[in-house]
Amino acid sequence: MSQSRDVPLGSQQRPMASHKERVRFLEGLAVLVGCREQVGQELPDGKRPDVMRADSLGGWLFFGEAKSTESPGNCFTQARLESYLRWVRIHLMQDGHAAVFALCCDSGRETDRWGSTVVLLAKEVGVAPTHQGRQDFGCGLAVVWALFESRVGVSAVRGNEGPASTDPLRRFDIELGGRRQK
Repeated sequence: MSQSRDVPLGSQQRPMASHKERVRFLEGLAVLVGCREQVGQELPDGKRPDVMRADSLGGWLFFGEAKSTESPGNCFTQARLESYLRWVRIHLMQDGHAAVFALCCDSGRETDRWGSTVVLLAKEVGVAPTHQGRQDFGCGLAVVWALFESRVGVSAVRGNEGPASTDPLRRFDIELGGRRQK
């Protein structure tokens, strides 16, 4: 006899969202904040967050990661998240640009640890969120998020190591051979 994964009628619980469902959820959030352009297939370093969208006219970047099996304490996961935050840092070298880094995970004990991990890794790469938070969406699903902004004349980046006019969206487009998707 096969086991059913159905939830009994009247139950408040639901099976955990799959990784694919979480990615789709983050894609929707990115579009809702105005980041409708898909930014290539991967970053110039060969890595790719689950969701990578932009609003090139407004200078916005959205990176999203769906977590269903990894933990905030995993060193490989932390290294990957840190590399994404380095690209956020490069994006913020342009005045007036902003980035959202969102991580979709189970709500509960790990959610706060994910939030702390994102903030700690951002500080490690030299960028500080202007706002951060956590939003529970019910059914055991939460999004930990951080907003990074550079304002005209005020960079959110600590220790600038590159030209302030670097536009990573243009750089992504050039390095991907002009294949930015709309």
